[in-house]
Amino acid sequence: MCQPIQIISLAKPYEIRHWTREFHCTESELYEAVRSVGLDEAKVRNFRTAKPKSTFIANPSASYR
Repeated sequence: MCQPIQIISLAKPYEIRHWTREFHCTESELYEAVRSVGLDEAKVRNFRTAKPKSTFIANPSASYR
């Protein structure tokens, strides 16, 4: 069964926060992916998995516990 296409929205700061956490990337890496493949969530996910992971930490204090 096909899943519906989910479109990435970058209009609000909370949307950018959501997608950077979802893809474990920085904001600039997210914009690079969107520029490269468009706003389709699956295409961005595939693009991100083909690239090396970022060292971005969403909550830096959590990594020191």
